[in-house]
Amino acid sequence: MFAKILYFSSTILDKHIIPVIIVFAIMGTSAVFINILLFERKLRETMVLESAESLSKTLTTFRTLYTSEVVGSAEEAGVEVTHDYKEKEHAIPLPATLSMLIGNKISEHLDGGETRLYSPYPFPWRKEEGGMRDDFEKEAWEKLTQNPDQPYYRFEERDGRKFIRYTISDVMRPQCINCHNTHPDTPKNDWKVGDVRGVLEIIKPLDRAAIVTRSNMNQTFLLLFGLTIFSIVVFYFIVVSLRARGEKAEKANQAKTDFLANMSHELRTPLNSILGLTRMFVEDPKMSTDNKEMAGIVYKSATNLLESVNDILDISKVESGGIVLENIGFNVKNMMTNIMESMSPIASARGVSLNHHYKSTNIPDLRGDPFRINRILINLISNAIKYTDKGTVNVIISVKSITENQVEVYFSITDTGIGIPEDKLDSIFDKFTQANVSTTRKYGGTGLGLAITKELVEIMGGEIGVESEIGRGSHFWFKIPLEITDKIEEEETDKRRIERRRRNRNEDRTRIPVQDVRILVAEDHLLNQDLMSRLLKHMGVKHYDIVENGLLAVEAFERDDYDLILMDCHMPEKNGYQATQDIRNSQKDTHKDIPIIALTADAMVGTREKCLKAGMSEYLSKPIDSDEFKHILEEWVLFSKEGENKHQKNKDEEEMNSSIDMTLLEGYADTPEDIQQFVDVFLKQSDESIKLMEDHCVDGECREWVEAAHKFKGGSGMIGAKKLHSLCEQAQGMDDVSSKERNEKFEEIKKEYEIVKNELNNSTF
Repeated sequence: MFAKILYFSSTILDKHIIPVIIVFAIMGTSAVFINILLFERKLRETMVLESAESLSKTLTTFRTLYTSEVVGSAEEAGVEVTHDYKEKEHAIPLPATLSMLIGNKISEHLDGGETRLYSPYPFPWRKEEGGMRDDFEKEAWEKLTQNPDQPYYRFEERDGRKFIRYTISDVMRPQCINCHNTHPDTPKNDWKVGDVRGVLEIIKPLDRAAIVTRSNMNQTFLLLFGLTIFSIVVFYFIVVSLRARGEKAEKANQAKTDFLANMSHELRTPLNSILGLTRMFVEDPKMSTDNKEMAGIVYKSATNLLESVNDILDISKVESGGIVLENIGFNVKNMMTNIMESMSPIASARGVSLNHHYKSTNIPDLRGDPFRINRILINLISNAIKYTDKGTVNVIISVKSITENQVEVYFSITDTGIGIPEDKLDSIFDKFTQANVSTTRKYGGTGLGLAITKELVEIMGGEIGVESEIGRGSHFWFKIPLEITDKIEEEETDKRRIERRRRNRNEDRTRIPVQDVRILVAEDHLLNQDLMSRLLKHMGVKHYDIVENGLLAVEAFERDDYDLILMDCHMPEKNGYQATQDIRNSQKDTHKDIPIIALTADAMVGTREKCLKAGMSEYLSKPIDSDEFKHILEEWVLFSKEGENKHQKNKDEEEMNSSIDMTLLEGYADTPEDIQQFVDVFLKQSDESIKLMEDHCVDGECREWVEAAHKFKGGSGMIGAKKLHSLCEQAQGMDDVSSKERNEKFEEIKKEYEIVKNELNNSTF
């Protein structure tokens, strides 16, 4: 029976936990049983002394095991551990409560004795039975406090019966000290490990000890065995509860992943057609200006929605461990220069001065993930600009040596913006959290940017923090440990990736002219069908068929001769993965390998690998970027250069005839009124910069000249005045020159600014 119960338990409990439980149970039961056999051969007092000692050890061992193994697991599983466990559902008793209960039950069955646990510092609910009642207990406390390693006992006579009062010290253990020092009802909160917190007393009558021991030895053994089973049962329920919670959490996590995958597909699929079609409208020369503006508003709104979707997916990637960090060499100053160049026009358009400064003079080349660090900085800097209506945003970079080959890079971003309430600082990095509802209404955003930023910093082994005050701005900082390197590898941007694909293209492969290529499109979404039709026509593809599911795609492939297949992954009847496998299986005998390009709105971790494993040749996530799409098709399709050359020629001529290119500004402005507002701000700031530069055309180092040129450069970049931007950039580098050199450069800037100013004043937006 015993073996069957143990076997049944071992199949359910964790394989590493249950053997330990069994070993401890057998050891404890065996030790007590051996002690009972020895009691019969000794004098009554010695026998009772050993009985008391054995019981105290058993209770101590059980309490230690129960505290370390059961209580910790129970609290992690959400099970409450309390003295009034009988009155609460899903609760188990405190170690002291359960130990005393078991001790008294054992004594009751053995010899009518008593078990006591007392202290000068009882918890409120133990004052009646937990305080010291007589001189012996006070004496025991004093002796055990002086020598906690030695038991203290005394024989007493009471009502004609002789008793042994055996005591040992109850020492404060590491796993108990936090509870005793922090519990709201604790009578003492300065306990240290090793302090004597109480006295465990075993009171046994001598006249019954031998008789009870002899006559009830089997009963005692069964009781102790029951104690062992009770421990195993407690562990069983705890482990089962933990497993159930773990399985529930795993199912919930999987449900979340499935939901995000479905959401990714359901949102990105219509966004694909919205972005694709509106971009075609914006680029269509036949469209009227008003229609282009309306299409531009739709395109910008769809892009903002896509960014929100991508933020949610990024959080999912971080939580699922799908973020794989790069480990390449990069230069911090080069990275910061690129960031400042891209963010300065945005800052200038809002009337914000964006500056950066290096506290460390010699910053070595470092090895890490520059793409993620770049994203962290852009998130924090763009937030600082967005929440600053006027004033400055300062970025400070410093480096501290950790070891010979490792440094800690510290970034500080300080603004003079609206600030964050003190009660919101602790939650500002939480998901979907912003300072308040009005912030969301006024500035937009999902509240995920800072959560993603924090996750990325911590994944790289760094730390991030914030200090802020309402109306006085915010200070965000983060630090990341990075290795020093002497080899810099370029970060692969989209443009460089395209160039790499072109360099690595198999030129021996015969590419089919675009007017001759036959393409099969498998796409179930009607708007995306329309988009693909328009996109392929726009690229010059004349022969293509569109089917709405994977089953029809396989049938069409078997019926007609296609050169390339564009395959959506999520379709009715048969999805893209199954259709691709069917096509690949049918090609085994022919040894042909038709290119199959996956077009899917699922941007979750592992989708690309899943597509390639299914037999697809390439992968492109929706919404589809038409340029990237065309570059992928160029692997197998030969496009005509005439249209591209004509388009580029017209663009070059347009740029030659104009001093400004407002493409960047139009991407941030929703209406002509917004553009006019940006222009007005630019002209006002530029007039101020011109005056400052003119006043500071002096010899030697001049910080005012450099700052004015820097501010002028940012505004010029935002407005699209490329020549003026270049001249201001040159002026910014003239931090220690003669007044003559500055005057010459100033005249060039002034002349070009007049041209830009006249063109802006004569423009209609």
